[in-house]
Amino acid sequence: MVSVGNYDNNYLNYAVKLLDAEMQKVNSTFVFAYYNADHFLVELPENMKSGKEFLERRYQKWLEHH
Repeated sequence: MVSVGNYDNNYLNYAVKLLDAEMQKVNSTFVFAYYNADHFLVELPENMKSGKEFLERRYQKWLEHH
């Protein structure tokens, strides 16, 4: 998973969006998350909770297959 703020101070959100578009072209299952935050606020508790929940779901899915 790649997460980025939509208002990244270093403009990393643009690179992530380009990567996301390229990954979609090859039917990748890679997950991209965009938060309504800047570079430093991506790690706000509510955003971190969202990321943790995603990782827990993916881990449970992995456990089902292994």
